[in-house]
Amino acid sequence: MRGGLEAVFERDLLAGVQVPEGLTPDKVPMYLMDLCGPSSPTAFLKFMQKTATLEQFKELVITRSIDALHEGDAHPWAIPRVSGRAKSALIEIQADEYGGGMPGRSHGELYVILMSELDLDPAYGAYIEQIPAVALALQNLRSMFGLQQRWRGGILGNLAATEIGSSLINRHFSEGLARLGGSKRARWFYDEHILADAVHEQLAAHDMCGAFVADYPAEWDRVVIGALATLNLRALFASSVVDPWAAGGTSLRELATV
Repeated sequence: MRGGLEAVFERDLLAGVQVPEGLTPDKVPMYLMDLCGPSSPTAFLKFMQKTATLEQFKELVITRSIDALHEGDAHPWAIPRVSGRAKSALIEIQADEYGGGMPGRSHGELYVILMSELDLDPAYGAYIEQIPAVALALQNLRSMFGLQQRWRGGILGNLAATEIGSSLINRHFSEGLARLGGSKRARWFYDEHILADAVHEQLAAHDMCGAFVADYPAEWDRVVIGALATLNLRALFASSVVDPWAAGGTSLRELATV
């Protein structure tokens, strides 16, 4: 059943992905840095930083909860499927995702703190019936890439797209929450990413993805597809949240009442 669902999911994902002509394995690291790296903030980031209300910020936190409460949990599936420098870089990034072995410091745990500080239910799946489908798609993408050997390059590309540029993204979120009176403890999740992901960018692009495509040149395009599919879904996610706000509504589904 899962395979049948993933076949449709994969078909639709690939339909929106175009690997650039002329791109070669040796150019993949710099391509990823240019594709995913820091640039001028998007309208979505500017809105969250300067305009969003507290209720809208809470809504964003809710819609990201399925993904963020288990942040990083799909990527370790790739560890036994790669080797050498790529494996070492992947493990180094993941060690930081889990707080360097310090209880209470993993990024998923920091998201629990964020939700609690905003008076939201931090239980995993608490808002599953309300969040938009594309929020689930972001997590399903990681599961599909991570669970399938043939998509090991895809999960690395997904991780690279997640880490590269993350420092800028989370800085805007942190500043937006600070504007709304969010405590330092509430902003811990975002502030941790500002520091950690600035280091992870180079590791992800060069030491992880660059090493992988050097070791497995036949699979270099899977890395690029993984990054492009991730960015496409992320853009779709942002519009699914912001467009209803622009119309005076919400991206959250209304629960049926009995």
